[in-house]
Amino acid sequence: MSGIPALVFLRHRPEDMGLCPDGALPVSDKRGTIHPPDRLDASADGSEPVWTRAQATRTKAFWVLICLNSLIPFAQAGINFHIYPFLTDQGFSQTTAVWILTTFAVSGMAGSAAWGILTEKFRIQNLLAANVMGNGLIFLLLYWAVQFKFDGALGTAIIFLLTALHGLFHGGRNPMIPVIWANFFGRRSLGSIYSLGNPFYFTANAIGPVFAGFFFDLFGSYAFPFYFFVITFSISGIITLRMQPPKRP
Repeated sequence: MSGIPALVFLRHRPEDMGLCPDGALPVSDKRGTIHPPDRLDASADGSEPVWTRAQATRTKAFWVLICLNSLIPFAQAGINFHIYPFLTDQGFSQTTAVWILTTFAVSGMAGSAAWGILTEKFRIQNLLAANVMGNGLIFLLLYWAVQFKFDGALGTAIIFLLTALHGLFHGGRNPMIPVIWANFFGRRSLGSIYSLGNPFYFTANAIGPVFAGFFFDLFGSYAFPFYFFVITFSISGIITLRMQPPKRP
């Protein structure tokens, strides 16, 4: 049943709805009529890159994106999987921990929309760098707030506020990662090339929780893995700032 709305409402390209992709300017015909481009072949006018897998894998930008596609899910999966036991270990009730996770999830949905809008207005490398580095700082503050156990309504409010901010930044990465792949290698190449990063993504996503659990068992504390995840976010941000699009073949 869920496939029926997709068949009815889903459009494959912005041009199918009379729109231009990702802020592109419309073109005018010989009569001066302004209309969005109708690109059956995205490379027809040379305005969008089209890469093969072999061409992409020979570029530095591809492997930098693969690195980011591994570091970011490694850290975020480790945090997401262990945040609940961390909260309960620090004395929060199960109900309060669930409400904190609910705040994280709801704010994450809002973050996807908010950061998705920003991708149309700012350079995607700068935006992603601000996201991951900001998320690392916010999670560090959240970790300290839980550790210091602020009493009263103010302490609880601080934790929920930091949780909401953490969700906003976390959810904002969902639209940005595919956009940066599309900007670098083109819409026509997105499926074939972006899919090469999926094995790295899912492997790192699985390793993150195991990494945190191993060091918790080893040291009896989440301090080392959580600080390591914050450093990972910072490194990801630095890599993103220095990342450059590949030269077109």
